[in-house]
Amino acid sequence: MKNILKILIVFGLLIFVVCNCNPFYKKSEIKLKIDNFDHYFFSIDSLKFKNEIGLLKKRFPEFFKYDIDLKTLSGRYNDNQIKSLFYKVDSVFKDIKKFNLEIEKIFINYFKYFPKSDSIKIYTWVSNFESLEPIIVKDNLILISLDMFLGKNSVEYSSFPNYIKSSFNKFNIPSKLFNSYFESKIQKSNETNFLSQILDYGKVYYLTSLILKNEQPNIIFGCDERKMKWCINNQELIWKYFIEQEIIFSSDIRNKQRFIDDAPFSKFGSSIDHKSPGGVGKWIGWKIIESYMLNNSEVTLNDLINEYDSKKILNKSRYKGKLRL
Repeated sequence: MKNILKILIVFGLLIFVVCNCNPFYKKSEIKLKIDNFDHYFFSIDSLKFKNEIGLLKKRFPEFFKYDIDLKTLSGRYNDNQIKSLFYKVDSVFKDIKKFNLEIEKIFINYFKYFPKSDSIKIYTWVSNFESLEPIIVKDNLILISLDMFLGKNSVEYSSFPNYIKSSFNKFNIPSKLFNSYFESKIQKSNETNFLSQILDYGKVYYLTSLILKNEQPNIIFGCDERKMKWCINNQELIWKYFIEQEIIFSSDIRNKQRFIDDAPFSKFGSSIDHKSPGGVGKWIGWKIIESYMLNNSEVTLNDLINEYDSKKILNKSRYKGKLRL
């Protein structure tokens, strides 16, 4: 009996230590709320629709800021296409609680880097493709359209070009979430040259890579693995091209269209184009920021976010088409 008591005491102490050392258990410190709108919306009792919508408004006030009338909500509730999408989402995200838990764990890392960040709400829903943006950030609310992550081969995306739907998989959600979040929070430079534009994106990818420290770079950047390998193998050639063509400090909008905008590939005007990912300039911006932070250990993340002098970043990065320490 004494031995059993000792075992129970030791076991209790272990639980106490785990729960007080593992930051996941300190949920109040994460300052994050995750909820799933359509799980509640489509479980409403149709006979008590008006009353249950009232309860839904209290749980998801952000969804009802614009005073959506009952007729519109009833139309959505009875829309077979949206319901079909909801059931498809439910089949792909079978364990929504597990999904929420995985997102919550990632945000533990975010709050380690940004402990003074405001609390964040994340709502998942079925957007019915009302926006082609799968992640929408408004202040500290993040909306995730789960119907945009059903798998790139899903019939719902048959009309989408391959370079866009290639990232419509659920394992792309964390990278798209943080890319969208940081892009909404980081003020862009007032400079209009090519360098300042790619560095704005470089900051976003760099910060996302810190939060998702074990994620593959092609997932963070949003291209397939083959095209990411091409970037890595041709990094010096890309940089040399930008220098020789005097693109780096140019404000010619055509360079943005060729090397920054989303596209199936970047436009060097040669046979190598189809091997490259679209927006390769943004990837170079990421590499410059990475080099800048590695070569300037005194620079904090807030310093980086608030540094808009593109020439200063480039000079202090010591970047010459590859990392230089």
